[in-house]
Amino acid sequence: MARMKGDSIFILSYLNSSKTDIIGNQYPNFGYVKAEEFTKNEDIRKGLFGFLWKETENFSYISDVTNGYWVVVKTQNNQNVIELDYWDGSVKFEGGIIVHMGTLKTARNFMKKNK
Repeated sequence: MARMKGDSIFILSYLNSSKTDIIGNQYPNFGYVKAEEFTKNEDIRKGLFGFLWKETENFSYISDVTNGYWVVVKTQNNQNVIELDYWDGSVKFEGGIIVHMGTLKTARNFMKKNK
């Protein structure tokens, strides 16, 4: 369970130009996304990966890309959200609803407006 308070949380994830993540999970434009495989451990090869909203606002190493997408996924804050790194807010999760797809700037703006 993520350290964020509340029943649901926003997670920021990067997709390549074919709308797949680094592991190969295919994301739709909108709607529900679920990991092809999910285990309740820190192995990011079996789950979806992203950064918790609030933890990503000031990290300079998260940059925009020209040939991919940044998505905001809303998910339940439960035992299927596994914190990977306390300092950068990275998490592994099973699935959620895609509520925004665009650039890093539009994704951050979306999260600020809908926190």
